[in-house]
Amino acid sequence: SNSGNLAPRALFPVEGLVPDTDYKPILSGAHDKSVMGVLSGDYDMAAVASDVLERLEERGAVDRHALRVLYQSPLFPTSSFAHAHDLDPALAKKLTACFFAFRFPPEMTAAFNGDERFLPLRYDTAWQAVRDVIAAVGALPD
Repeated sequence: SNSGNLAPRALFPVEGLVPDTDYKPILSGAHDKSVMGVLSGDYDMAAVASDVLERLEERGAVDRHALRVLYQSPLFPTSSFAHAHDLDPALAKKLTACFFAFRFPPEMTAAFNGDERFLPLRYDTAWQAVRDVIAAVGALPD
């Protein structure tokens, strides 16, 4: 996980919190399990994706006042769709048109905070924070 594992390893040391020195990283297996582990006292802290925490709050599973946010990272993209750079240009154009013409049904629109459709993004800018984290922890070669 980027936000639950790699990002803390890259971003926390800058804030003075070094993994394996100041704390022992433990993988809970899921962001919601990490939040519940903090609430139950199993963990002192947890790094979780903000959208997961927001969904837990919306469902009434978590009282936000029972938690304290210590650090908030730059936003990371949660997911995206892409095609290969060498895909036949005519097919790429058709796929792109299909995605951007699609409108979400009402239940999806509500789940996506009112967004009704897919939005275009550029890999080089939208995913820069993720690439910076990966480079900082040495997870992948440049």
